[in-house]
Amino acid sequence: PMLRSDWRDLMRLGFSQGVFDPDLRMASHKFQGGDAQLEAFVLKLENPKKNAWERRQEREAAKRAKKKLTENEWDRRFYRENKEALHGGELRAVLHPAQVYLGLSYPPASDLAPTDRIVVWLGTELASDVMAGFEAVLHRSDIPSPTEISQGFAEAQTWNICFAFMAGLLARHRSGRGVFDLSADVQTIGLLLCHHFDSSICIDDDLSALREDLEQHVIPTEAAREAFARLWIEPSLIAGSSSVMGLYKLAHDESWQLTGAILAAEWLMRFPNLSEYIELELVDCLTYSGALTPLALIAESRANTIFRNLDHMFGWLAIDVLLRFERILPDLSGIGTEHPEFIWFLRNRFELERRGTMLPFSIAHAKWIVSQFRIQWPHSVLEGSCSGNTNSHDATDFLRAMINRIASDTSAEAENALQ
Repeated sequence: PMLRSDWRDLMRLGFSQGVFDPDLRMASHKFQGGDAQLEAFVLKLENPKKNAWERRQEREAAKRAKKKLTENEWDRRFYRENKEALHGGELRAVLHPAQVYLGLSYPPASDLAPTDRIVVWLGTELASDVMAGFEAVLHRSDIPSPTEISQGFAEAQTWNICFAFMAGLLARHRSGRGVFDLSADVQTIGLLLCHHFDSSICIDDDLSALREDLEQHVIPTEAAREAFARLWIEPSLIAGSSSVMGLYKLAHDESWQLTGAILAAEWLMRFPNLSEYIELELVDCLTYSGALTPLALIAESRANTIFRNLDHMFGWLAIDVLLRFERILPDLSGIGTEHPEFIWFLRNRFELERRGTMLPFSIAHAKWIVSQFRIQWPHSVLEGSCSGNTNSHDATDFLRAMINRIASDTSAEAENALQ
């Protein structure tokens, strides 16, 4: 009995995560010598009795697997009966397969390769029919026009055919066929979808390569790029949308900044009642591209505007300070004392990056800002952690940048400003 007990203890020590140490298991056979009790002890360790919750989980998993199998069989039967619709690229037949192919819908796991998602779900034969359906969509005569697609963006609506479109274009790209022989409308729709939805329309990482291929055909010149941006964005501005996809790209993507500067200047004049957020995004298109002269003219045209609220007024007043300083300086007396929060509007307009690149400004600008706000915002240092970017230490950072601008200048004007 003592030897049996010691042996059991030794076996327990060698048992980890449901598995015996191989050398120990081999040695144990010699000691067991066919002993039924000892063998039963080992089997019990290897096959412990499951808890009630484990048995319940296994039953539920088995039910889900059976249900999934039944659903898959039903789906396969449906698509076998609708092969003609598949081959014709009819929306009712290609929509769900397109979403599965793009990794946006189940049953197959989204981490499978795109075509494998279809194969696992419908089988190899039907997968070929599905891929043929994706291609057929690209050649249908009843598809929406690029204008209708972008109007849908403006109304926060997405045509369901867009998913099949993307599936067809990606299938072509992945097979090496390219998009050169597709109609101009199909190419334009594809590029609209790539830019507007980006990764939200497909989980795979080759969407950017498709976008680059489409750009070579749709926007080969600056004029074509401008026409495309107008097609994509302008309907949303006309509709007064609260969020307009594409404006960030026009402001921050170097390849789009020239287009952004041209269109933003026009749009700010044509649409004076845009939301403050959209308006400032258009202003960013001008500042990040360095198109400050058109922005100054726009600011001058708004000199007599009745602004919607104080924030709206301060946003444009900050632009005036930057670009029309001498003209408006008489109207700024005491603003730092009365409205110390105006420093944030100045900071947001002068800085292109937080504590980084700034737009060009003069010694006079810097001297005036320091004189207006240094008393209202005494020197402060971040201690610990904080949130937001309108804290006292953020004001210190901005004022220090103004002082550094003066200190780094060797002119007599700068020397006088420091005294």
